[in-house]
Amino acid sequence: MITMDKISVIVPVYNVEPYLRRCIDSIINQTYNNLEILLINDGSTDNSGVICDEYANCDTRVKVFHQLNEGLSSARNIGLSNSTGNYIGFVDSDDWCEPYMYETLHNKMKSTDATIGITNFFVDSDGNSSAQKCNYLPDLITQTDLLVLPFETGYRGFMGVVWNKMFRAELLKNIIFEPDLRNNRDTLFYIRAVTEVSNCIGVYIETPLYHYCKREDSISQSTPIKDKVDSLIARHRIVDLLITKKFSEEVIMKFKRFHCFTAGDFAREALTKGDTEGYAVMRKQINVYLKEYIEININTYPERVKWINNILEGKINREEFLL
Repeated sequence: MITMDKISVIVPVYNVEPYLRRCIDSIINQTYNNLEILLINDGSTDNSGVICDEYANCDTRVKVFHQLNEGLSSARNIGLSNSTGNYIGFVDSDDWCEPYMYETLHNKMKSTDATIGITNFFVDSDGNSSAQKCNYLPDLITQTDLLVLPFETGYRGFMGVVWNKMFRAELLKNIIFEPDLRNNRDTLFYIRAVTEVSNCIGVYIETPLYHYCKREDSISQSTPIKDKVDSLIARHRIVDLLITKKFSEEVIMKFKRFHCFTAGDFAREALTKGDTEGYAVMRKQINVYLKEYIEININTYPERVKWINNILEGKINREEFLL
């Protein structure tokens, strides 16, 4: 089917030759045909760039951009600046989509007038595929819940990633992925999108339609503890953004608490590994919002306060490991 709405699908590509054809095939074979597929070859040294050009020569919907290796954020930003669709989605080049993913997202977003569409996803690892588990979510999600539900449900598919989502294009006009962040760039991008307009509404599709392929050589698997500090820099920026946008203190406190908890988790990991440098870096980060963390937990969850204080004292007994 062809409709007036065009969907731009942005695919950053870097040295993914074994997976790339599967990824692109899953997009060009979507049941929703009116697509613009932007492949950004980020300085690949294998045949990924050649494969991209092959598809562009066979399908007019495919546009290829070649650049020197500048990283994932830069590649996605090239896609954003060159996209012309009414809606925008992101696919990582080692992942793939179910054939009706974009038709399902489009239909659901159009029928509900939603600004962000979110679909559940599979995690593919070592030949096995399992659907991401998620507590009950409403079909329509308010702006506040788009920010808060990640904490209440523990569902990674909210702010942790962008590839299981479709956004109205006007939502992303003034937003980019931060090139200086190695971790949590998707989180910051998502929060900026959610807060870009006052009436942002999300729609959730429980059926998993995206396949996230977990690889042992991924950034998240290999980043040293001290280099994970930009995850916390992203959270600093989120707190500042929420304050500027005048969100409620309850929402802001959740992000401050999450910052402190994440720093504590990284510090615990550093202690376990005997990484004194990483521990010192994360100990400083704990103290940024330690006061707020204690304030929000002291009466209701005193074990959480005990846990964070133990980490600060260099103890790694993990009897209580809670947010």
